[in-house]
Amino acid sequence: MTPGSEGKRKATILRDALVILRKELRNVFRDRRAVFANYLLPLFLMPIIFTALGFFQGLQQEERTAKTYIVDIRNAPDDTFGEILSGYIRFLPLDGPELTDPSSTEWLTVVFPVDFRVGSTGTVSIHSDSTSNDQGYAAGMISRAVDAYEDMLGSQVLAEVGLTLNELDILQVVTIDTAPPESQGVGMLAMLLPYVIIIYIFAGSMGMGLDITAGEKERGSLAALLVNQVSRTSIALGKIFFVIASGMINSTSSFLGLLIAFSVNRSFLGAAEFSGAMVLTPLSISALFLVLLVGSGVAASIIVLLGSLAKNMKEGSGYIMPVYIVVIVMGVVTMTMDTAGTLSLYLIPLVNVVFCLKGIILSQIQLGQLLVTVAVNALLISVIALITSRLYNSERILNTVT
Repeated sequence: MTPGSEGKRKATILRDALVILRKELRNVFRDRRAVFANYLLPLFLMPIIFTALGFFQGLQQEERTAKTYIVDIRNAPDDTFGEILSGYIRFLPLDGPELTDPSSTEWLTVVFPVDFRVGSTGTVSIHSDSTSNDQGYAAGMISRAVDAYEDMLGSQVLAEVGLTLNELDILQVVTIDTAPPESQGVGMLAMLLPYVIIIYIFAGSMGMGLDITAGEKERGSLAALLVNQVSRTSIALGKIFFVIASGMINSTSSFLGLLIAFSVNRSFLGAAEFSGAMVLTPLSISALFLVLLVGSGVAASIIVLLGSLAKNMKEGSGYIMPVYIVVIVMGVVTMTMDTAGTLSLYLIPLVNVVFCLKGIILSQIQLGQLLVTVAVNALLISVIALITSRLYNSERILNTVT
């Protein structure tokens, strides 16, 4: 085979693969419900979810603030601690005349050292039920009240020698954020966004990938497609291209939806300082596109291969689910990790996608890290695509059809 004929053959395969891609895209975009569920829903779902979570968190906080707690204060030298505590939570003392139905209120106990007096030291124990969120809130407020009570007692002791707490406060700590201005206040976004995107890349690709592989076997349409004039390599590549495009649209929609969610509800999960002004330069947008592309490519190639090996949708879901669980675990493990300083972790497919996304959000991405990520995932995509192509060119793809 001459070099010229080999080049024409590869061009024909690619052209036919793009024909398959356009066919699948037309089939999807004819179904408005599928377009909404797969591509538009994440854009609306993210703001709704996080706004709802923030709203209900606010309601719970109001309920806990308004709740009356029973607090059994033991060994306190006087009523001063109770007066201080009343400024933090609404409570009734165990022996108070207002207490009528102890079972209707959360119950906590605060124990001071026996014979505790001003000037003495000791440990104050707070007894609360760790399974109760309300008691957890109350225990935190009691701890703050004990700190305030400690400051008051310390002031009394120092007053006897003519000093104040302020005079003993020699050093004050001020934290100065040295991160670039465009990275400040986006720590929570950098932690959560890559995890959500990597999950949505797989979740958004699974339905489409299974439908055009195992689903076509169930419907009997795959056999007719295989006897078409289009080469089977083009069919395999076209299906992978389609699932990549579907995953790209889904992950981009998820990315935009999460940005909107953080902009609407900035106080959620400690994101109070998120200004919604994360800088996305043309360079960072290009890097983001490349990372999403290779991440979607890995997910698409894996899903198409496993879906093609399956006899039906149910079996295909069984093949893909373990991979999906691994991806979820990987996302959870890397959620709280900082961007890696060495290239070793960037050699791991999909893990490097998470770190690159974090680096882009924090404006810490390095060219070497980006290139290694693209190269590693592109190599994996090529290997899986080659395996899938050989599967479609063998009789095995036919033998799996029910």
